[in-house]
Amino acid sequence: MLRGAEAVARLPRFIPTVAIACLALGWACGIDELLIGAPCDGDADCPNLICARTASETAADGQGRCSEDGTCVPGEQDGCRARSDNTCDLSLQPVQGPNGNRYCCGRGTNTTVVGFAEDGTAECADCPSCSTLSGTEEPCLAGEARCEVEDGMRCGCRTPGDRLLNEDCEGDDDCGALVCVRTLEQQEEPDEAAVPDRAAEDGQCRPSDDPACAPGQSGCLLPSGSSCDAMTQAVGVGSLEYCCPTPGNSVEFQPVAYARSADQREVACTTCRRRSCMDDAGNLLDECTTISADGCHVPTGALCGCPPGTE
Repeated sequence: MLRGAEAVARLPRFIPTVAIACLALGWACGIDELLIGAPCDGDADCPNLICARTASETAADGQGRCSEDGTCVPGEQDGCRARSDNTCDLSLQPVQGPNGNRYCCGRGTNTTVVGFAEDGTAECADCPSCSTLSGTEEPCLAGEARCEVEDGMRCGCRTPGDRLLNEDCEGDDDCGALVCVRTLEQQEEPDEAAVPDRAAEDGQCRPSDDPACAPGQSGCLLPSGSSCDAMTQAVGVGSLEYCCPTPGNSVEFQPVAYARSADQREVACTTCRRRSCMDDAGNLLDECTTISADGCHVPTGALCGCPPGTE
């Protein structure tokens, strides 16, 4: 006996309509057996049967199959279990789920079982490949900690918990067992003359038992013999150096520290103008801050001023 879509394809087009009429009149038309496995959008397409849709088909608003007991057709529906020999129709591919069972999923470059419905059917998705040259990413599901997903996707990538040290972070939730540390420079700062209303910047994940900023982190103390990254440059405060953001216009501006932590490990930075202060001899000097030069004349409400003996 023919079953499923093949059977329906060979039926005259009027049979579904006849089936409805039969049901309405109480006739025993006997076509339910032929409709088993036929594509359907809802129970109305399956007289005396149930339109069974898997989690994948429901998520994609796709068609299901007519079923006697509401179960999907193994090997033939996206999200249904594979056949007993672990095979699927050619349009599908067998994918092992997290529970060890194999499911038939639509073909993709990295097809993955990302969830299950109450009936045990699977939801499949073509997830991004998380392999990188540095090997610092792993696959994850939307809603899991630190998982970065594209709009509408159920899966994405994240940095493994054991590799989060010194990774950028917005808060402790981004750091697993570590903590998110912001220097004075990375915290929300007061209005600055050159950069007004600067919001808090990303910090870095640091050990919870020693939450000090990382050498080279923006605003952090620069160890002797070390260098800052490409976006920052060394700024001196007395005998110590710190990494401060490099201004976009380095010809007219330079980075200068204007505040320092009590332990001298962190600073907050600003940008001051170059050669905008004139001394009594007519020489042009760079602006300064209260911690970059003793006696720097800083106007009220500003961060940069001029060295002593200048106008």
